[in-house]
Amino acid sequence: MAAVGLALVFGVAKIVNLAHGAFILLGMYLVYVLHDWTSLDPFLLAFAAILGGLAVGWLVQRGLLARLMATGQDGPLLVTLGLWIAIEAVCAMVFGSNPKTVESSLSDATFSIGPANFYWSRLVVLALAVAFTVGLHWLLQHTDLGRGIRAVSQDTTAAQLMGLSVGGLLAATMALGAAAAFFAGALSATLVPITPGAATNLLLMSFVAAVLGGLGNIKGAFVGGVLIGVVEGVGSLFLPGTMKVFIVFLVFIGFLLFRPEGLRRRA
Repeated sequence: MAAVGLALVFGVAKIVNLAHGAFILLGMYLVYVLHDWTSLDPFLLAFAAILGGLAVGWLVQRGLLARLMATGQDGPLLVTLGLWIAIEAVCAMVFGSNPKTVESSLSDATFSIGPANFYWSRLVVLALAVAFTVGLHWLLQHTDLGRGIRAVSQDTTAAQLMGLSVGGLLAATMALGAAAAFFAGALSATLVPITPGAATNLLLMSFVAAVLGGLGNIKGAFVGGVLIGVVEGVGSLFLPGTMKVFIVFLVFIGFLLFRPEGLRRRA
């Protein structure tokens, strides 16, 4: 889901949004704070993270990136990198470096299929990720907002000549991308400890998934994310600890060498 948001922003705005990692981190801490205040189930609170992501993404585009878009990719790249570093530092000052956890009523619940045991919490995370991605795809394909975003992605000048508000559509794109990142962070908070550096690996994996899917390809980014999950899961059976990531990057390098366009259909 984080890869889908990253691919959406790149496909429309043509920038690599390094603040995506900060958005994932904010989604994690937002659910932690709301859960601490309300004691509601974090899966319900994750939907509040979507609203937070929409607001933050829109503000970042309007307040920071809008004036830099015409200068090329270097300006937005450096600004989003600085924003990521700043937000990570603020989270470290406010929450400290000790890991935080968010417990759901499903955290320890399991079910069995034959000899295999599965956690209900992971199944719920998967279902919500699929639902969000399907909903985002429907919005882009069947609404005026989605058609406007796709028009800007295909030809910004033509879209502007047709009377579309390019600035507003870019802000909407960043808002949707940030919402995906916040939601991904909120759901991840139910699975992994929350620390200021927790989003780094998620950003790295989402970038790999987006590249595997073909940058700008939302469907490909989703499939790429699933592919990474399968490769990482199988790798954990044969390699110890964090070495399972080694197989992910072997697959990534293989794609770069033999199919650099990713999972996109060849012309």
